[in-house]
Amino acid sequence: MFTDDIAARARRQTLSVVAKFGVVGLVLAALLGLGFWTLSAWSGSDPEPRAEASTAPSAVETTASAPAPSASSYAADDLRWVTVAGASVPVSRASGPRDTSEGRARGFTQDARGAAFAAIHLTLRVSAQVGPAVYGPTIDEQVIGTDAQAMRSLVESQYEQLRQQQNVAYGQPAGRFFAAAKGFRIDSENGSMVNLRLLIEAPGANNNGVILVSCVVQLRWVNEDWAILAPPAGDWGRVVTQVNDSRGYTMLTMGS
Repeated sequence: MFTDDIAARARRQTLSVVAKFGVVGLVLAALLGLGFWTLSAWSGSDPEPRAEASTAPSAVETTASAPAPSASSYAADDLRWVTVAGASVPVSRASGPRDTSEGRARGFTQDARGAAFAAIHLTLRVSAQVGPAVYGPTIDEQVIGTDAQAMRSLVESQYEQLRQQQNVAYGQPAGRFFAAAKGFRIDSENGSMVNLRLLIEAPGANNNGVILVSCVVQLRWVNEDWAILAPPAGDWGRVVTQVNDSRGYTMLTMGS
């Protein structure tokens, strides 16, 4: 859970980013328009899946100090929690990722839960905050679809703006996320395609506590692993919506 201090700092960062880039397209404000893990206040209708048209681990990933996940939602002995650029994300011993070297996330099982963990990890790693050493090869190798190049162009532009705003050298991570993966919902699946929704919790803007955001993610089994289908125009802001509760989601909550 977020402390009041973390939430307050996140809100100040969110408002700063919104002032510079605008609200439209921001989903999660320093990972989700600046990646969908960067949250700010916004509104939108519930999006539906669309048909497909055709090295710095120490800076990116650390072991979380948070308690183990609750067994009531997901097998406690299957999960460990790590922090990727400030965002808390689960790693499943059964579903993956098996390889997180060089800040990447690879090696997921070919089933719906493997796709869910791939969605959690890959959507983080195609965000500007993680830096080009991570988002560049992730987009090149693990993002597919006609909008993949648009995503790369968008993320590169966002990264350049963030690094200048934060005065960091090119190639370094640019900021962090104040968000946590809370759960997922499988909408449809077969052996090589999965459509799902991620549930993300992060501080809301304007001192409104925390908010929940749902993001539609489509994945395809390509080259023995899951790849995400780039959202329209490469912009996660087009496939997210704020939600009121977690009903219908498989929860990945941390225990007390």
